[in-house]
Amino acid sequence: MPCEGPVPLHHPRRADPDPAAESPVAFVPGTNRLAARRPFASWTAPVATMARRWLGWRWWAQALSIWAVSRVWSTIILVATYHDSGGRVDLSDLVIHLGGSWDSAWYRGIAEDGYPDDLPRNPDGSVPQNNWNFYPMLPYVGRYLMRLTGLSWNTVTVAVVVVCGMVAVCLIDRVMQAGADRWLDRSRSMALWTVTLMCFYPSSPLFQVSYTEVPALMGIAAFLLAVIHRRYELAILIVIPVGVTRAVVLPLAAVVGFHALDRFWTARRQAAADGVRLTSVFRPVDMARVALLAVASTVAGFEWAILVGIATGVPDGLLLSQQAWRTTGPIDPVHTWLRYSEDILGPWAGPILLVVIIAGIVALAAWPGGRVLGPEVRAFAWIYPMYLIGASFPNTSIIRFMMVDFPLGAVTVRLVRSRAGLIAVLGLFAIAQLVWTVWLWETPSTGIAGPP
Repeated sequence: MPCEGPVPLHHPRRADPDPAAESPVAFVPGTNRLAARRPFASWTAPVATMARRWLGWRWWAQALSIWAVSRVWSTIILVATYHDSGGRVDLSDLVIHLGGSWDSAWYRGIAEDGYPDDLPRNPDGSVPQNNWNFYPMLPYVGRYLMRLTGLSWNTVTVAVVVVCGMVAVCLIDRVMQAGADRWLDRSRSMALWTVTLMCFYPSSPLFQVSYTEVPALMGIAAFLLAVIHRRYELAILIVIPVGVTRAVVLPLAAVVGFHALDRFWTARRQAAADGVRLTSVFRPVDMARVALLAVASTVAGFEWAILVGIATGVPDGLLLSQQAWRTTGPIDPVHTWLRYSEDILGPWAGPILLVVIIAGIVALAAWPGGRVLGPEVRAFAWIYPMYLIGASFPNTSIIRFMMVDFPLGAVTVRLVRSRAGLIAVLGLFAIAQLVWTVWLWETPSTGIAGPP
């Protein structure tokens, strides 16, 4: 057979490899600079596209999507921990079953049987643990919905808490955005990161459990938003029901005081700059509205204690009922915190660390970089932890109590700032959520070991 010519070294249909395509660097178009190629660009590009689309959603859809993802994580933790501890409930009923666990039984007892006619007493005259210690909003709403729908306590109250959680994250978003708008910062990052840290907070499984933290969180966010927008009459309508939901109102009354001082000093500076009287900037009618809100908030802070005293005929009936949960003597929170720190770290290191923690919280809230949050959010961020130290004692519930202090999370967002740092905090929160749940469930000293 005749030869048809030399065999080509390369197949004619196969292009030679492009050395530039295999190089770890490439020229930036339009410049003479080299830039490193992104080895994972093939799979990060779709993620970036999805993120851009998500940022184009309405603000409430963004907040609710974060809440939904966090609920998946919390549900996985609750289900895994429950089955690991030997629980045996059908998966279809498990979430509702878990939602009505632990202290929810007290609220259920109130919904079914109400409060006792008087303050119960032991033979020695002391007050035992009783229903008066628990605030009435959640059990009475649950009772009404049970009668209206015919559904079980667990079902209706978990539904109530879930709805309150959805509303709460939307309100938190608006509170944070109001602060950003006040300082002409149109960025959504602060609001979205605050919502994210709130939804993945270590005790955030309470977003789907029949406890009062989430309804109280909704009330706090609504109150702060109303005060920020100077809707004082609306704030009064909000704070009254919050007063019978959970003991969180006295810090809100203090927030009103800081709001009033901020308005006064701002109006004074403006009046001096404009050469007008103070009352032309901060009108007497507005002063009266703020004062009325301060009085209403203070009264609401003692609302349940007053009602318990009237119903039982014992003025300090609520305090005696709360003391029944103490096994080491009368309620004396400040000394209890000091004694607790001494037991853990010694007579010197413990109290010093406690003082450092308190000073750190105050410094964090007073940090100048947090001015963008506004005086109301900054004030609640540090007042609420101080209130807990003065009104409660160290136990496993402190992490749960701190859940409503979302302004402290906002201060954290302002302090960390970098995306990598915030992602690290988010990862720590997600892991801490697992640790907290397992610790409560499987540590006998908490009193709730094993499946509920």
